[in-house]
Amino acid sequence: MRERAFAVGDPSITEDQARIEVELTTGEKLTRFVEKSLGNIHRPMTDKQLEDKFRDQALAAVPPAQVERAIELCWKLDELEDVAELIRAAVPAES
Repeated sequence: MRERAFAVGDPSITEDQARIEVELTTGEKLTRFVEKSLGNIHRPMTDKQLEDKFRDQALAAVPPAQVERAIELCWKLDELEDVAELIRAAVPAES
């Protein structure tokens, strides 16, 4: 899918907006305009949404238990004596 997708800048929309256009193999075009994207100041993500997004990205690089540990440490970052603990949980092991 990535090979077929591309982004085009549009100075007429704000940084938290998006216009999506998909052209089907039939030639039909589907469009959608997003007024306020999820994850900005006007529409912040919930804690669960943040965790789910992190899991989705992190599981491609680190094992599930390590991902869960990193999430746990992120939520108590202000209590950590050394941020290296979080870094170790977030960095893939060398293979």
